[in-house]
Amino acid sequence: MHNIAHCWGSIQDYILSTVFYKPTSVDPVTGKLVVDATDIEGQVRFEKNEFPYQLTEGGNHSVLWLGPTPSGALPTEDDINVYITSALRDCTRAKECVTEDGSDQYTKHDDQFDFVWYENPKMTVPLVYHLQVFWCHLPASNDGAKNNQNEGV
Repeated sequence: MHNIAHCWGSIQDYILSTVFYKPTSVDPVTGKLVVDATDIEGQVRFEKNEFPYQLTEGGNHSVLWLGPTPSGALPTEDDINVYITSALRDCTRAKECVTEDGSDQYTKHDDQFDFVWYENPKMTVPLVYHLQVFWCHLPASNDGAKNNQNEGV
């Protein structure tokens, strides 16, 4: 976190650049990197948490980042579960979900997982709505049947 505070105008600038891929500029007064917060409306990003909680083996900590909606409304619980399920299916199938231990343990049929999420009441980046997501890969069942536990909370 020290490097972020040293180089960036704010943690929000860092997130907008590294998660939402917004271009940076240098603040002429502070010399720090800053980002224009426009144009992230409706964007959804699912990223490995850069500062994960310590979890037991097999547990993973990601963050679901959500750009504002036109109405300013927050997503429903069902919307959130759909976003997370879709993101986990996409990244496990594409082998983009690297586990906390850095291993790539997925095969082309590994879209079986379970997750829980929560909204942190003391968000470090309160201006960009985000949720903490904890998930694990489930072992394939012996009969090849799909595990139905990946429906969320």
